[in-house]
Amino acid sequence: MARVVEIRRYLPHEPTPAALAQARERQEALSVRILLWGFLTTAVVLCAIVATALAKTWLELLIFSGILVIFVLTKIFLANALFYLMMHYDTDGHAAPPAPARRNVLPFRGGRRELVAALTRRGARQSAGRGD
Repeated sequence: MARVVEIRRYLPHEPTPAALAQARERQEALSVRILLWGFLTTAVVLCAIVATALAKTWLELLIFSGILVIFVLTKIFLANALFYLMMHYDTDGHAAPPAPARRNVLPFRGGRRELVAALTRRGARQSAGRGD
């Protein structure tokens, strides 16, 4: 006789929002690293090509290499660091959205009497300044 075999399928569960956010951050960090290392290696290769193309002697090669290392590569390192800082400057800003501002509310920290006194003083000063 035939026998019934139970087939259990494990369906993939939906990832949580925290897991999605963590995966997105990991992907962004990887993209930034690839971009920065790509800039750096391209600049180093171009500097080496320029130094070898311009130099006729070993002394000139050392001089050109020194100049390129000091000025060009330092600039590239600083630009990469600035780019990395700009990309990761507001990582804490995404954690909690700002509270919505209340509209039509006076930014006054006193009681009702102080508010009335402040408004009447301002009104008295404005009328005194006009010469009424």
